Amino acid sequence: MPKPPAADPLAAEHAQPPKPRATEYRTEQSEGPTGSATLPPLVDEPTPQMAAPAMPQPAAPTASTPFSASDNGLNPRVRTLVDQARRQIAAKLLTTPPNNNAYETVSRLREIAPATPEIQELLTTMEETYRRWASLAERDGNWDEARRFYERALIVAPNTGDLRDRIKAAGEGRVLPAMPTASAAPGTPSAPAATAEVRPGLDSRDGAIALMRRTDELKRALDGGADPNKRVDNGKTLLMLASEQGLTDAVRLLIDRRAKTELRTADGATAVMYAAWGGHEAVIHALAAAGAELDATNDDGKTALMAAAARGHDGVVKILVDRGVSVDRVASHGWSALMYAANNGHDRVARMLVERGANPFRMDTAGNSALTLGALQGHMQVVEALKPH
Repeated sequence: MPKPPAADPLAAEHAQPPKPRATEYRTEQSEGPTGSATLPPLVDEPTPQMAAPAMPQPAAPTASTPFSASDNGLNPRVRTLVDQARRQIAAKLLTTPPNNNAYETVSRLREIAPATPEIQELLTTMEETYRRWASLAERDGNWDEARRFYERALIVAPNTGDLRDRIKAAGEGRVLPAMPTASAAPGTPSAPAATAEVRPGLDSRDGAIALMRRTDELKRALDGGADPNKRVDNGKTLLMLASEQGLTDAVRLLIDRRAKTELRTADGATAVMYAAWGGHEAVIHALAAAGAELDATNDDGKTALMAAAARGHDGVVKILVDRGVSVDRVASHGWSALMYAANNGHDRVARMLVERGANPFRMDTAGNSALTLGALQGHMQVVEALKPH
């Protein structure tokens, strides 16, 4: 079987490796410099049950352990694995794809050199990364993603007590208070979660969202001279932000006030792409009615159809395909919308795309077809949908 494809971030801010691999990505859209808003990731991680094996428990180190750490430094093989894990973490390859992720590399380290001091550092870095991504998803109200990231954190840190509570809270749409910092005195309670209502306005992302949820106030702001094409949230326009949040009334009002549907973020993302990512069918209809380009590509060649397919939003996929977007366009590394759907386990979308003309035999730059990608991630329903009958 061909190797899985290499890192495929939707955001153009990440350098593309030579051979794309299905992987995991952050949902953060404002970590870069001001004005560098990017699209969310297209590739979702497999579910925890499928993705990463249980971490082997370290054996007690002995003097005869062939690859254990020593006072004179790490054994060359151990050093190679440590460096490999750090590179994978830097590339956001934490627990996926299979055979190329930091978690599996650390698992090998624990098998051959359980006394390696860097093991805990690497695991802590992965846990903290997932916590940060989960927190950012909570901020954006993406509860499914927040829960998924906490579940991934629990894989690498199974003995951390609060993660199960955070998984439950995210499933209920709640944010738990932050953990105490490392510098906090023992017994110091964590700060309570902020509960103050965000003030509507155009000076921040949260303020703009609050304003656009109140269309009467948004109308007054626009009547008073507010720019309908104002950029907030590291370069997103109001229209992009409203589209991302599924605020259809705000989208229509902004369009009525001459908001430009063709504006892009630093990596070429459009309002249509954000709406497709969120699965907001009414917003897609409103943007299409205003003449928005539905088949535009960002700087990596990714489209709104790819975003919708990656997330399993079959309603948006149908709207876009019915309106004539290309079903077989490929991104810069060779992935099509069908490949994104297959990789993420969305068999209904995969069937729809094939029925509408997508080529199930197309291969990416690493030699993988949609069928291969679905099989690599363990999505048997996709394999059944795509295999020749």
